[in-house]
Amino acid sequence: MQYFAERINERTGGKWQQKLFASVSLGNDVTMVSNLQSGKLYFSEPDTSTLNKFERGFSLLNLPFEFDSDVEATRILDGKFGSELATSLEAHRLVGLGYWENGFRHVTNSKRPLRGESDFKEHNIRVMKNPVFVDALQSLGAKTTTLPFPELAAALKNRNVDTQENPAITILNERFYESQKHLTLSKHSYSAWALLMSKKVWDQLTDVEHRMLREVAQQTREFQRTLIRKESRDAISALKSKGMEVVELSSIELSRVRMLVRERTEKYKSQVDLQWRNSLYLNRLGNVLDNISTMLPTNIAQIKQKSP
Repeated sequence: MQYFAERINERTGGKWQQKLFASVSLGNDVTMVSNLQSGKLYFSEPDTSTLNKFERGFSLLNLPFEFDSDVEATRILDGKFGSELATSLEAHRLVGLGYWENGFRHVTNSKRPLRGESDFKEHNIRVMKNPVFVDALQSLGAKTTTLPFPELAAALKNRNVDTQENPAITILNERFYESQKHLTLSKHSYSAWALLMSKKVWDQLTDVEHRMLREVAQQTREFQRTLIRKESRDAISALKSKGMEVVELSSIELSRVRMLVRERTEKYKSQVDLQWRNSLYLNRLGNVLDNISTMLPTNIAQIKQKSP
């Protein structure tokens, strides 16, 4: 956000001075979105899950194992599907300027390495108060406990729960490695933030200022993603140095876990309006076709070279 503010300052020659408020000093995501709608706040970047109540299409982003990689996720967010979601927010007095990355969530525990579906049984996992996450982990035989995030560190130390799931940066910053010795890079859920602006403020600006803001937002998006991906890699290395054992699910076990989880959570996707499911499908199909068309010229050239 500081980078974003500095770029705006540069582009306006110091005309716009931004004041930043960190560490939930203005409230949680729900409160800040409400302040955006009223015009009390100019910009904020809540988790996209906060926006489900406005458009159910946002809930598709948080479904377990919806994305295989951060590259796939960003192609969806920066593509037609993400653009349509952002546009839909204008009816709710919000302007979407793009998506930032929080990253993939992983599982840690204090008992043993989780290498496959059967290892999740008998674990007590702290999850967000979200029925999708609860169902997903219960489908693997785990017991789930919904607990506010500020209470999690103490619960892990007191062994009230033995397992939790969060991005690697959070695991490091919250010092979960002090009570959790095993990290499984499960990548079971992708998390994104939406950079939003108050439409009440947006409507007071000129078209030139609109273009400037969108250009700065795109520049900041690339900066943010590069930064957080590096920090995520560094966080995993740091957790290893702190004594955590880091493992990954094998391709076979990953397929088993995905199948079990999707069987349980498919009902949540069916509750989303067909227009959003179709939009996501078409965006994915377009990405596949783009990949094929990019590969074809190279393949044809290779065939020609090998032909007598």
